[in-house]
Amino acid sequence: MNKQYDDEKRGVLFVNPKKNRNDPNDNQPNFKGNIQINGVKYSLSAWTRPYQKDGEDRKLISISATHPNDMEKFKKVETPLEDNNDIPW
Repeated sequence: MNKQYDDEKRGVLFVNPKKNRNDPNDNQPNFKGNIQINGVKYSLSAWTRPYQKDGEDRKLISISATHPNDMEKFKKVETPLEDNNDIPW
């Protein structure tokens, strides 16, 4: 299938299923997604935040973009279990 559109400077956000909306202390982003800029696909995270303007309650969306090279430090590192033959059980 051939792409008939350019992904450059376009992105998408999806509702984050890992977000616990019942827990006000949950720091997970409300939305997760990606955007492509200069051929590099960035990871996006977005949070809804309350604020007040002119005494009126409002909401904003705060967005963070992470370069793919920075994602390496967030990857889960699995450490192989050592062979502990001298453990008695």
